[in-house]
Amino acid sequence: MDNRGYPGALVGAFILTLLSALLLAPASCALFARQDAEAVESKPSPEEMAAAKDREAAAERFRAAPMANDSGMTLVSRVNRDGKYKTSYMIISKAGTVIVTDPYRVADWVEADIIVSTHGDADHNDETFYARSAARRSLYTLESFSYKDVRVTGIPSSHQGDDFDPEHPSNVIYLLELDGLRFAVMGDICQTKLSDAQLAAIGAVDVAFMIMFDAPQYGYTLERSQSILAQLQPKLIFPTHNSSRVVNAIAAAMGGLVAADFRYAIDARDFGAGPGRVVLLGNLPD
Repeated sequence: MDNRGYPGALVGAFILTLLSALLLAPASCALFARQDAEAVESKPSPEEMAAAKDREAAAERFRAAPMANDSGMTLVSRVNRDGKYKTSYMIISKAGTVIVTDPYRVADWVEADIIVSTHGDADHNDETFYARSAARRSLYTLESFSYKDVRVTGIPSSHQGDDFDPEHPSNVIYLLELDGLRFAVMGDICQTKLSDAQLAAIGAVDVAFMIMFDAPQYGYTLERSQSILAQLQPKLIFPTHNSSRVVNAIAAAMGGLVAADFRYAIDARDFGAGPGRVVLLGNLPD
């Protein structure tokens, strides 16, 4: 074997390797510097860390006693993990009375005192929940009653346009009065506006659960939701059947959007003089 060319080739390869390392060093340093900068930027702020700690503490309290209300305020809460229809909410009064509205796939741990459903669609009625619950219920019924610290009133409305029979409505608005607050559960209302009779029956509204759906083929539009909210002028609005475009547009036109955890504590003292805010609740803790 002829090895006469081997030392020269070895030296040449060494020189090429050294040159490559020198040329690539600045790029490597820049890459590591950028990664370090990104790591600094992605590090949560003290405020974010405190908020995350508060959320985890709230989740721990929830896991220990999911129906408890020790806040001294009225709570509006998620009641299921439904990511499609988003029709259901739970209200817990200061005294601990639990109201579930338009129940659908309600979590197994929920024990309600009052259940209201605005109409007969399956995504507003949980038959399994009904079967296991001893709650006082009002299912799309025109009635008024008091139970514990809550006053419930059913008001006729329409699921199918402005022309409807008030004696046989296709949707029932429920007015809930508790803790000095007035909640309007609007269901799948499909009117261009509320009538004078409806407005008189509903009266002043602090909190509304309002459909915010973008489905013109079914009669649901941004303009209809805005029209009814302009009449009600609630201080807080929790969306149902919510589509992002409608929610964001209504929030932008009103007092803004509040992205909250799975529960939101309401205190009338926090209500401002301006337009109402839209509140989006997060998912229930695992």
